[in-house]
Amino acid sequence: MKLKKFFQNLLGNYSYSLQERLFRLITIVGLVGLGLGLVVGIFSGESPENLVFIGLSLVILTLIVVISIKKRHIQAGAIIVSAI
Repeated sequence: MKLKKFFQNLLGNYSYSLQERLFRLITIVGLVGLGLGLVVGIFSGESPENLVFIGLSLVILTLIVVISIKKRHIQAGAIIVSAI
């Protein structure tokens, strides 16, 4: 139920611009994918270097997304994420 309410707030809250709502949705999907990739990599015996790289990517991208949303610099956050 919390997940449904989270996505309703994410997509249905019209106080945020369409660009900000899409940025949040797309980055959340990407971060979930990175997290799943990390978990699958651990269980499938992926090399430690790859796991460290995926973990660092997850942390860095999460920080970029959180900071860009809190500071209301969605355009800058989107540019940085897409450049990475």
